Amino acid sequence: MATDGVRGVVASETRPWLLELAAVALLLGNMALAGLVEAGSGRGIAGLVGAMFAPGLLTLLVVGVVRLLKGARTRKGTAQVAVITLSVMVFGQCGNLGRQPRRAVSEDELQVKRVAAVAEIAAETSKTLPKRVDADTELFAVTAEGATLVYSYRLVNADASDVEPAALAAAVVESACSKPATRDRFLKQGIGMRHVYHDRNGATVIAVPITANECARVATGRPTTR
Repeated sequence: MATDGVRGVVASETRPWLLELAAVALLLGNMALAGLVEAGSGRGIAGLVGAMFAPGLLTLLVVGVVRLLKGARTRKGTAQVAVITLSVMVFGQCGNLGRQPRRAVSEDELQVKRVAAVAEIAAETSKTLPKRVDADTELFAVTAEGATLVYSYRLVNADASDVEPAALAAAVVESACSKPATRDRFLKQGIGMRHVYHDRNGATVIAVPITANECARVATGRPTTR
């Protein structure tokens, strides 16, 4: 019986160490999770350091309050309070990690995506060229200039002197802006367009940029700027 009593005392004395080890493991886990959550927010190094040390400071505060209220006077009691507090915080950090907002995409990143998309569209469209648009017009090239698609046409039956550039530009803008693909797939996504017309001899007649402002004018019935 005496031996059992000694064993009980020894076991009782070793338990705080296990709880303290668990508290340390939970604290490190909290710091790691807090770091991941803060890193995803993009608030910088100061916010990252503060978030990682916050779990330890909060645990010390809770333990201090509990000890003050005489709820954790022993090592075992203090360790239990720390384990409970840190466990709650681990669950909270896991929830925060799952709810992290997506990092806002910078304008530079968007521009890189636009340029890549324009290059792909130009390459795919070029495979079908040249092709007749109508009896007088041939689309012979589509190229990429940064985030702008350049459509090159040939007026197969006309010389430059036969064409009224302003009238042609107005017709091109109205036609392009009436197409949902122009407005939704390109202009609203920051992709520019330019239609370049050449006469039957290859001389450039006019280059017509298609912009959101021009399409807005067409939509409201106002004349274009050309």
